Amino acid sequence: MDAARAFLEGGVRIVQYRRKEGSIRVMLEEARTIRRLCNEYGAVFIVDDRVDIAILSDADGVHVGLDDAPVNEIRRRFGGLIIGASASTIDEAVQGERLARTTLAPAPCSQARPG
Repeated sequence: MDAARAFLEGGVRIVQYRRKEGSIRVMLEEARTIRRLCNEYGAVFIVDDRVDIAILSDADGVHVGLDDAPVNEIRRRFGGLIIGASASTIDEAVQGERLARTTLAPAPCSQARPG
């Protein structure tokens, strides 16, 4: 939480909460704390991967990876959320645009090594 506050004090206006493991109750508590901080600083709050935590913490949005909940299902059920999604190929990016994703993020790429 100290890091989120420091970034917000430094002018960051979008915060993404990311926790891959642990108690759902702890995740929710942390997300709600960051939500309050974002409200205090007028920042957008996004939860990574966890639609349940995004909804229960009153996040502005959720970012899903390629193996997470389908964007079209999230959009259908929770249309008010900002929905970001990863894309690792051109086809996935095109499909994402068709599904009216709000944001697209390229998945990590690796540099080819010579030789």
